[in-house]
Amino acid sequence: MKIQLVQAPNSYGETRSSGCYPPLGLLSIATYLFRQLGVKAEILDGEIMSYEEILSKLDADVIGFTVNLLNAQNSAALSKIAKEKGATVVWGGPHFTVRWKQILANQNFVDFVIRGDGEQAFLNIVSNNIHASPNIALRDRKRGSLVELPLNLYPFPDYDLLPGTERYISNFEKREKRIRILSVYSHRGCAFRLQYGPCIFCSITDRKLRFRNSSQFVIDALNIQR
Repeated sequence: MKIQLVQAPNSYGETRSSGCYPPLGLLSIATYLFRQLGVKAEILDGEIMSYEEILSKLDADVIGFTVNLLNAQNSAALSKIAKEKGATVVWGGPHFTVRWKQILANQNFVDFVIRGDGEQAFLNIVSNNIHASPNIALRDRKRGSLVELPLNLYPFPDYDLLPGTERYISNFEKREKRIRILSVYSHRGCAFRLQYGPCIFCSITDRKLRFRNSSQFVIDALNIQR
């Protein structure tokens, strides 16, 4: 089985941070799939790839899209083509954790929407075990409680699965006066959300604030690109 995970290009053009931050959500799912099934999902990132380049590579049995308001238009266009090619199309992301009913009702090229954590849910879709995860939204399923597991149950993202880790570091270096930075996955959720409720800044939907074990996190982070 061939699997692709796609972050479509921003519909409004480049921003100052374009190409600087890898899609950590997709990378975490790809890592989980590799650890559980030994399958390497191909990550196609519109932050460092053009729409045309992604379109030319779009060819898999299951294709997952991380969708936000800035790339929704391109995500829909690519999803339609993926569906025409016979792929199972999966959407995920904070916005659709809330608006999943509208997507499934109005976008017939989307087979599943993942709400909240995507690692186990995507694994269940690939394994044809869709009813085992309440995080998978179906057209005939009522809304259920999201499963938010402790982050230490997910493996630390494997940066070798990215389409070139150095490209993200170099892009940040060019924009920020030769500072070499690579973003990493330390936690999910927002302390301010827990205290004040959700805001319009990032629309984080996590109900909990979850951190990785700090000691193991430091070890894993230091091992990147060694």
